[in-house]
Amino acid sequence: MADSLIIGTVNYTQLREFLNAGEWERGDRETGRILLEIAQTLRGGESISKADAQWLNRLDYLTQDDSLNIPCADLCLIDRLWMDSSEGHFGFTIQSQIWQQQQQDYAQFAQTVGWAVSGGIEWRNYGELIFDLSAPAGHLPAKPFYTEEGLGVGWAGNLASRLDDCQGPDFAPHNLPRF
Repeated sequence: MADSLIIGTVNYTQLREFLNAGEWERGDRETGRILLEIAQTLRGGESISKADAQWLNRLDYLTQDDSLNIPCADLCLIDRLWMDSSEGHFGFTIQSQIWQQQQQDYAQFAQTVGWAVSGGIEWRNYGELIFDLSAPAGHLPAKPFYTEEGLGVGWAGNLASRLDDCQGPDFAPHNLPRF
């Protein structure tokens, strides 16, 4: 069995196995699960009312605030797993590059990565996404930006900005675990 890959309380072993096997949909769903787990943990630490905390913890997608607060070590590890397994075709880094190329225009970004059609206005349902390397660059991971019902909610631009912050001079990616 492969060595475990754990940061804090989050186990990335299954994600690594899915991605290394080219099981893109399973890897995408696992990415969404992990990021939601992290977000729910972070939400619990906020000074908000108990009712608001219960409502937030029931959300099945990342909120705008969640996407801006994912810890750098987690975000960079997920990105590295995606980038390495797809040879740079999928991952938050490529999404960040596309976000910048599209001048941070969400409709253009969503259309470029294949999440939307009709000029980026009409989102594809999650079940309509492409889970192989024929998908547009940056198409995955996508699950963090979709509800359980399969509807797109966005925030990829925020996660791209967060990744840029994380890859700044204050973050040492060499501290990430080896796999």
